[in-house]
Amino acid sequence: MSITITVLVPFYKSSYFQKLLEALAQQSDSDFNIVVANDASELIAREMCEGYKDSLNIYYFRFEQRLGHIDLARQWNRALELVPNCDWVWVVPDDDLPSSKCIEEIRASTYIADEIGSHIIHIPVVTIDKEDVALGERHPQPSYICSGDFYLRQLRGLEAGLSLANSVYRRRALEEAGGFMSLPRAWGSDHATTLAVAAGGPVVTVPSSWLGFRMSGVNISSQTDDSDEKLQARIQFAYWLSGKLPEWYDEQKAGEIMKWFYLKSELYTVKIWPCSVKMIRGLFQIANISGVRLSILQRAGIIVRVAFNAAKGFASRYGLVKDFENSNIFR
Repeated sequence: MSITITVLVPFYKSSYFQKLLEALAQQSDSDFNIVVANDASELIAREMCEGYKDSLNIYYFRFEQRLGHIDLARQWNRALELVPNCDWVWVVPDDDLPSSKCIEEIRASTYIADEIGSHIIHIPVVTIDKEDVALGERHPQPSYICSGDFYLRQLRGLEAGLSLANSVYRRRALEEAGGFMSLPRAWGSDHATTLAVAAGGPVVTVPSSWLGFRMSGVNISSQTDDSDEKLQARIQFAYWLSGKLPEWYDEQKAGEIMKWFYLKSELYTVKIWPCSVKMIRGLFQIANISGVRLSILQRAGIIVRVAFNAAKGFASRYGLVKDFENSNIFR
């Protein structure tokens, strides 16, 4: 019996949608279905889909009420309900760009997944910009790996981080896990869902294909003005993760994951997100949840670094960077 694969595209923005459809039309394996789920966007989508009806087995549906701005994961879940019975489902946002052999290698990887009891097929990410220019390279991957070690690689920066389209899910396992986990701004929802579906089991990686994850400047990953919501998502994720890890991994592995989860949170708070007392308090809360003990000196050092980066950001906005960097502050 042939393996059935469905590509689910949650649609809201049309800027790169044509490129996605073209990339899907150019897949070396054309035996797959596409479901486009329009989140009440008024932008042209149906017409674009109809332009590929001769080359793609594509189904289009438009929701009348927008949901993604309230709870993006719920939008993904209601879109998932539109997907007909299939063995594997791959959720690809409307601005990402898959390489030409993705479906072919996903199909081949499903047989490996069946042999070793895996529910996740991983497609490595290559970050691309607005013009499809690659901003990095595909990181080498083992053909399969324990899901705990897989997530540690993301946290430690040994490869590009997880994104929604990174994971192809065994449909049955995704439903049994409760679908996509809701978090503010869906920040970490894809990570949590992948871990929940894997349930401590192995993750299979395709041999050579990759996904172009677009940093367009308008997607959620590109934004920093929503850092309060992302911090709350990170806190909720930490609570969930600390409760789930002992079910899947031994104490040492679970502790290592929580430590690196905290360190990744510190990176966001110190270097990426705008400074505020609330952000620092949230970071210290994540440390407590993660079982990371910070001394008074460590806490003071974090506060100083956050203040320094905030001051540098202020100087940059007002053209004072050179004067700021030449000053003796914090030397």
